[in-house]
Amino acid sequence: MILQSLPFSLVIIRLCLSPLLLWDALDGTTSYWFIFGFVLAFLSDIFDGAIARRIGVSTAALRQADSLADVCLYLCIGISAWLVHPDVSS
Repeated sequence: MILQSLPFSLVIIRLCLSPLLLWDALDGTTSYWFIFGFVLAFLSDIFDGAIARRIGVSTAALRQADSLADVCLYLCIGISAWLVHPDVSS
């Protein structure tokens, strides 16, 4: 049962980490926590689908939740990058 819920847990972790990464960048700087959180979120993005397919729990709902978490993560990363380095867009 625990193994079957692992892919969804990874999606939820990524969804929860996304706004925390943005929050860390709100002051225009990032900490080591940002790098750790980003790497953790990125690895969860890589492995959630592979694990789900391997153990046979890949469903339409899981794929939709994964896509939502991906959009949230990459939007938060993009906004964070802009907050920390606003001169790049000029």
